[in-house]
Amino acid sequence: MIQNKMGEIMKEEFGQLMGDTARLWRMSLNERLKPLGLSHAKWSAMLLMSRHKEGIIQHELATYLTIENSTLARLLNSLEADGWIQRVEHPHDKRAKIVQFTVEGAVRFEDSKMIIHALRSEILMGVNDEMLLKSIKTLRIIFGNLTNL
Repeated sequence: MIQNKMGEIMKEEFGQLMGDTARLWRMSLNERLKPLGLSHAKWSAMLLMSRHKEGIIQHELATYLTIENSTLARLLNSLEADGWIQRVEHPHDKRAKIVQFTVEGAVRFEDSKMIIHALRSEILMGVNDEMLLKSIKTLRIIFGNLTNL
């Protein structure tokens, strides 16, 4: 009975701590990226874009980010106005737009990665590779469970 209660308390604390940690991580990221005119949301979109060298279809990007097309459109409008990205017509579907970095945006994105890496190093200070691997395995299981809900 006591073990069961302790297990529930630990699960409750884990859930709260995971949510609070994600929120603080995002806040710290926003603070560091603000001088560049970026936010966690914008940077997340650009990170996914960087994995698609030829560009990515706008609605696919929204799906990957799990946000509405209209939310992504506002985010992309801002990135486009600041010269980070461009949207071009899809060669086979005139209704679709391909989102890609501008030449300047690609360079600026690479520079922003240094800020992210420095912050990540600060956040993960004192966490060794073994701890990180166990955490990643645990979070992958939790992510999979959430995905299947």
